[in-house]
Amino acid sequence: MRWSTFLSRNQHNVIIEGVESEAHKKWLQGMEWFAIQGHYWKEVSIEQLVKEEITV
Repeated sequence: MRWSTFLSRNQHNVIIEGVESEAHKKWLQGMEWFAIQGHYWKEVSIEQLVKEEITV
């Protein structure tokens, strides 16, 4: 199993890599900000991602 690397910056949790299992997803609850290509994005569901307009 691949594990994620965690860093702390500006009081936000930064997750590198991805969620590997339901247990991992549960463990990550409460960490609402993720780093994607150097930018911070609020977590959204797959349903929100496939919509034309996304409000975050």
